[in-house]
Amino acid sequence: MSTSLNLKKTLFGLKPSEVQAYLQSVSKEIEEKISYKIEEIEKLKKQNEQYLDQIKALQFKVDKAAQEKERIAEAFLKAENSANEIMHSAQQDAEKMVSEARGKANQIISEAEKKVAEYQAEMDRKFKRQQMELEAQKREILVMRENITRTLEKFDDTLGKIVEL
Repeated sequence: MSTSLNLKKTLFGLKPSEVQAYLQSVSKEIEEKISYKIEEIEKLKKQNEQYLDQIKALQFKVDKAAQEKERIAEAFLKAENSANEIMHSAQQDAEKMVSEARGKANQIISEAEKKVAEYQAEMDRKFKRQQMELEAQKREILVMRENITRTLEKFDDTLGKIVEL
């Protein structure tokens, strides 16, 4: 806006045509500034909408990742519970088999010592096989636990990277 006024004076004050021209000039400058500010505001609104869309997209990804993490944790817990049940059941089965073997062994002892020795050897083989199977199951469970742990760590790393974006 120009501040220097070189308006000519007339008998009754300032020359009206120059005052009018000056006011139009000031009005035009103000309108241009207002128009520029409105454009800036519109640009900022659009940019804000884009940021909001990005935030929504990122929040969706974070929510989805959290759901996936929860699902994996639930699966891990179920696997661990299942493994514990299997080990408990195997332990009970082994104990039951030993108990049955001893009962049968006592019957066989009364009939003949030879049959007892043969039967006891067979039961020992079964028991060792059950123990080996139990150990194999334990190893499988440990491998599953390590795999799930690695998967969760990778998932946490990926989630961290997503959140950093």
